[in-house]
Amino acid sequence: MRTHLAEAGIEDVTGSLRAAREAGDIAANRDPAREAHLLWSMVNLLRAPAGVDERQAAEVLATVDYHLDLLFRPRPKLAVVVVDCPDPQALAPFYEALLGTPRTGNGPDHVRITLGGDQPELALHRTDHFVRPDWKRGDPAQQLHLDLLVTDLDEAEQEVLALGGHLLDGSDKPIGYRVYADPIGHPFCLVTPEGLG
Repeated sequence: MRTHLAEAGIEDVTGSLRAAREAGDIAANRDPAREAHLLWSMVNLLRAPAGVDERQAAEVLATVDYHLDLLFRPRPKLAVVVVDCPDPQALAPFYEALLGTPRTGNGPDHVRITLGGDQPELALHRTDHFVRPDWKRGDPAQQLHLDLLVTDLDEAEQEVLALGGHLLDGSDKPIGYRVYADPIGHPFCLVTPEGLG
């Protein structure tokens, strides 16, 4: 009976760990069955027939916590989007005005703009080898672009154009998205909630 309960407990833990691995909450190279056996063995130390004193129990629990922390290490979070450009100081005012927030880091070769909340920072970095992307031909390719969420494309477009941006595609779209370039040619999109779906 005791063996059957142990096997059932290990099966339950294995199933939970397998689901966590499929959800990406634990690393893909972790073996759920082996991890379940290891956790079950550690917890079983607390129920040893000879008994475990308070200090030993605390050590076992600390070890279980340590192992669970390793298993369920947080996923990486997008912290900064880096945009290459020939002159960060010249490009920064466009994004400061468009995003409505001042720069928080400033140097001759880089500018950082913190958007607040859970949003990543925007960093503009100097490069001596910048080649303006061609949106239509794709040569050179854009490689990366930003999607900026807005409620009204027409209103947002007026601001983009007034700040020195350029419309590339989608002037006929009342909702969804339109594609623009910043003053040095980086493509970005204005997107409405419908366009995110």
